[in-house]
Amino acid sequence: MRNPIVLQPVYQTRVWGGRTLATLYGRDLPGDDSMAIGESWDVVDRPEAQSVVLGGLYDGLSLGDLWKQHRLEVFGEEAPESERFPLLCKILDARTNLSIQVHPPVALAQELGGEPKSEFWYAAQADPGALWFAGLKPDVTRESFIGGVEQGTTPDCVRQLPVSEGDCLWVPSGRVHALGGGQMIFEIQENSDTTYRVYDWKRSEADGPKRELHIDKALKCIDFADEGCGKSRLAPGERVDGPGFQIQKICLSEGQQIRMPTGFFVMALVSGKISCGDHSFTAGDYFMLPANETEGMVMQSVVDDTEAMSSLLCVTWP
Repeated sequence: MRNPIVLQPVYQTRVWGGRTLATLYGRDLPGDDSMAIGESWDVVDRPEAQSVVLGGLYDGLSLGDLWKQHRLEVFGEEAPESERFPLLCKILDARTNLSIQVHPPVALAQELGGEPKSEFWYAAQADPGALWFAGLKPDVTRESFIGGVEQGTTPDCVRQLPVSEGDCLWVPSGRVHALGGGQMIFEIQENSDTTYRVYDWKRSEADGPKRELHIDKALKCIDFADEGCGKSRLAPGERVDGPGFQIQKICLSEGQQIRMPTGFFVMALVSGKISCGDHSFTAGDYFMLPANETEGMVMQSVVDDTEAMSSLLCVTWP
C-alpha cells in the first residue's frame, strides 16, 4: 500500500507560547505545564533541528538524510537544488504577542549574516479580539518609525488586522510584522530562522531574560514603502504562490475522497480527520507524500459527528 511519510515534531520553548498544542491537538508535549511551547517545527531540516521519520521505508532517517540520499524518489524531479530541504513548516501557539520583527530580504541577508525568509500564515484558531500586525501604517516614514522605536510606541506604527479562523496572510521578507496573542497559526516559510526584533512589548524580567533587540539590522531590512496587504481567505482549490513553494487549500466533505496526482507534497491538516494509506490523521498533523508513491494515492475524509469537513493545506514546488 502507498503510504505517506510521518515525521516527529521538534518543539521550541518561547516566552509567548503555552500548552495549547496539547489541549487543542492532543500533542504529547515535553515538560510540565510551566514549560511554554511556542512552536512545533513539524517539517524541518536545519543544523540545530531535524525532523525524523517515524515508521515505514525510511524509518529513523532525518529529513536531511532524505534530502541528500533520496531526493529524486521522495521529492521528485521538480525539487530545487539546495543544500537543505528549502522549507520549514510549523505550528505556532501564540498565547501572548510575539515581538514586532522583520526578516531580511535576499539582497541583504548574506551581508547581515542571516538567511532570507518569507512566510505564509493560516489561522487555525483565533480568540475574539486576536490581531495580526503586518506592514506600516500609510503615514509612517522611516523617520517617524525610528521615533516610535525611541519612544516605545512602535505598535502605533504598524497596521493591525483582526484575525479569525481561516484567515491567511503572506508576509514577505522586509515587512514588519507580529502575531498577536490568542491564536494558533500554521506557518509555511522559507528554511530560515533569522529574525530581527524591533519591539518586544516591554516584557519584564519576570517573564524570563529580556530578549535582544536588533534595531540597526531591522532598520536596514524594513521596506518602508510597504504598507502591507490585507488578509485573505483561500477558497477550496485555490492556489497561491510564494518564494519557492505553492500552497493549495483542499476541502473534503464527510467520506469524500481525493486521488492525488504524481508529485511531492507536504500536507497540513488544519481541521477534521482523514485517512491516507494505512494512516489516520487528525487536525494539527503534518505529513509528506513522496513523489514516487503519490500517483493514485487516496485521501479520504473520515465521517465524524463533530466535524463535517476536513481542510488541508497542500504545499508543493511552484
